[in-house]
Amino acid sequence: MVQKVLGMRLFWREQIERRDIDTLKGQLRAKLGGYGVAIKYITTDNVLFRGVICNERPSTIDRISYPPAEKVTVLGRLNRIGQPMFYASRGAPAVYYEIHAKEGDHIAVSTWELIEPLWMHNLGFREQSLRRLGTPIAGSRETFANPIPNESASNARLRRALSETFSEDVPFGEEGRDRRLG
Repeated sequence: MVQKVLGMRLFWREQIERRDIDTLKGQLRAKLGGYGVAIKYITTDNVLFRGVICNERPSTIDRISYPPAEKVTVLGRLNRIGQPMFYASRGAPAVYYEIHAKEGDHIAVSTWELIEPLWMHNLGFREQSLRRLGTPIAGSRETFANPIPNESASNARLRRALSETFSEDVPFGEEGRDRRLG
């Protein structure tokens, strides 16, 4: 399926197949011109969670951190081939969704502390998207779910469309076909 935002087709299947990710990224920026971005700071008092499936208890930090560059052989949600990225979540439940945890898996869940604040782009954190995943909205999460005061209707529709595509489940084996773009 090729995603549409505000009735606009972002990319045709043929474009996705013929063009590299950096070209598509540039074209996406042009198509989303004027979009009001929802960015929040994550402060150093927040804990981040990361999970990995492993058959035995990890004995080194590199086993629970990001993989070495030579082991990154497919595109991920953020990484390019050969360019590992550290994936973590502010909420522990997201760890299990992202790694497709199932009964019987052995999972190492680690917590990480920030040494300085960082920005979080609010792409998938929307009330309806979280409800679809079965995640409750309560307390401090409400400010993340509705981050732009007096948001225009057009920007809200665009943010909703982006949230739905960026929170879509990407099954194992399909990581190289970035479903958020098409």
